[in-house]
Order: sequence, then C-alpha cells, then structure tokens
Amino acid sequence: YDSEDKTVGLVANGYAFTDGILMEGNGNEPEESVLLTDNPRFQLHRVHLAGARAGESEVLWRDLPGLADGMRRDSKGRIWLTMITNHGNQIPWVHAHPGVKPMLMKHPQLISFPSVTSLLLLSPDASTALWYTEHSQTRVTSIAAVTPGKLGLYVANFSDKTPGLHRIDNPVD
Repeated sequence: YDSEDKTVGLVANGYAFTDGILMEGNGNEPEESVLLTDNPRFQLHRVHLAGARAGESEVLWRDLPGLADGMRRDSKGRIWLTMITNHGNQIPWVHAHPGVKPMLMKHPQLISFPSVTSLLLLSPDASTALWYTEHSQTRVTSIAAVTPGKLGLYVANFSDKTPGLHRIDNPVD
C-alpha cells in the first residue's frame, strides 16, 4: 500500500487462492523473491521480485498432496510447509472437469476432503523434499502453520474440536 497515492501494488496475478507466503532474501536488503502456494492447483511458486528475473514466476512443485497453508524456515534454512488438509480423490476429478470449478469455488462447503493433515520439509532452495508425514485428523486435525523452535515444531491447529497450539518433536536434525 502506497500511503501517498493510496494505491496497492500488484506483485503477481493469475492465482485463484494464494496462501503460505514466505519472503526470500538475505534480510538486510529488499526481498529478492517470494514463495507462495496456488491452492486450487496444488502448486508451490517462486515469484522473482528483483534481479534479472524480476517479474517472472516459476512453478517449483506441482501436485502437492493437499491445501498448503503455512511456510516457515528453520535455523538451517529449510522450508517447513503445512497441508491443512490433503486433497483426496475429489479434487483431481474436479481438475479433470473444469466446468465444475466455478460452481465449487462459489460453494466450497461442497468439497469433501479426507481427514488427513500433513507436513512437508523442503531443502533451502525448495527443490528437494527432505521429509514428509501425514496424520489422520485425531488430536491435531488441521495443521495451519508450523514454526520450528529449539524444543520442537510448534503447530497451529485449525479446529474447533482440538483448538490450540501443539508441539511435536522435530523428526529431523
């Protein structure tokens, strides 16, 4: 938002529902790029904000197992990505029948998802999957965000059944 001329600048377009935004850069300079999820397509993108590729977008991951929500880096620069719910069989069918999409986007309550939530760990450049786990939605039902800490992984649970912040052991060193 530019407070002088009261406008909002568009960084990237062509996405139906972006989430899981993670800024990239060295911290001392303006951001070089941003990672974001394109949830209806189950993709992870990098949008270049500076340098020779400024304005370009690239798909880093296709066919993510679910609706990606939160992203955070750990102390080693690795990227933790949450899937609030996995997509199951209905969503690939919808993608194969694009005429159904507009109606479902207006009525998302009609979409049925399996009772599975998951965590994915990517390499610092987001090119390689280092670890992945799925959990049936029992105690931690829908992981919306993850924050790596010294004592473990802190996961925000999006649920009226089991609300709150949970901590799990960090499964990787």
